[in-house]
Amino acid sequence: MSEEVIHLENISKKYDNIVALDRVSLSISRSSIVGFIGPDGAGKSTLMKIILTLESADEGSGTVLGKSIEMEKRAIRRHIGYMPEVFSLYTDLSVEENLKFFFQIYKIPKSQCDERMRMLYAFNRLENFKNTQAGHLSGGMKQKLALSCALMHDPQILVLDEPTTGVDPVSRAEFWKMLNQLKSGGKTILISTPYLDEAMQCDYIYLFHQGKILKQGLPDRITSEYETPFYQIETGNPISTMKKLQRSYRNARFYLIGTTIHCAIRTNAELSLQEIREIAGSEVSIKKITPTLEDISLDLLERFGEIDDVK
Repeated sequence: MSEEVIHLENISKKYDNIVALDRVSLSISRSSIVGFIGPDGAGKSTLMKIILTLESADEGSGTVLGKSIEMEKRAIRRHIGYMPEVFSLYTDLSVEENLKFFFQIYKIPKSQCDERMRMLYAFNRLENFKNTQAGHLSGGMKQKLALSCALMHDPQILVLDEPTTGVDPVSRAEFWKMLNQLKSGGKTILISTPYLDEAMQCDYIYLFHQGKILKQGLPDRITSEYETPFYQIETGNPISTMKKLQRSYRNARFYLIGTTIHCAIRTNAELSLQEIREIAGSEVSIKKITPTLEDISLDLLERFGEIDDVK
């Protein structure tokens, strides 16, 4: 059994009358990549800040590396690296100047600095840009630099808040290669992401909604064992067909995914499919599919009231 590095029990947090977290419990194992997914305001960032000991829970308890999130905050912070959503390094400093600044912040002994710098450059491949101001780097390079700064003190746990938002697909893929390399080296990575293809690369995911965990598990298992059957509807005019189905048929949920309609059926599937064909017309093709994580997220969020109608 994998060693547990983060354990939270019934964590709740309010801001005035707004419930940010509602009795959240979770367990995270060492050397894993764990994803937090869900809409804005679902509680992901708040929970990350509680794990980082930057916020205190109103109720509940928890440990990080066996240390209390309330009583041993300084000890926890020594072993966690944090990369916020917004690029927060000094844009007027060069790559190397930013790295050296973080050497000082984390009080890295001078005797270790050269070796640590060499290791970071080998990891992030930014040595050819070491004299470039951070503000002049591409989005992907900025994120590599920010990740390197978060790794400066060699933390056991990394907390990354939407680190690839706005980054091009190639740079996102390179970033995830770096994360998997860190995982192979024994680090535990907690990441929030709006990209559900990225979430599928995690070892374990939590789907949040209004401060609660709606779904959790291994990504492949969540999609293969989802209790609601999904069907794909192909038609020459998907937008018009979906609007017609949404107006006329209320026993299923319809989502436009690319140029096809995905349908979640919660009643008698055979009868529902017959009725759907009658409404959509004879020129449609319908087949059963394994839902994607996007399908499941849309279905759960609509069911629990986050979205009233998916266009």
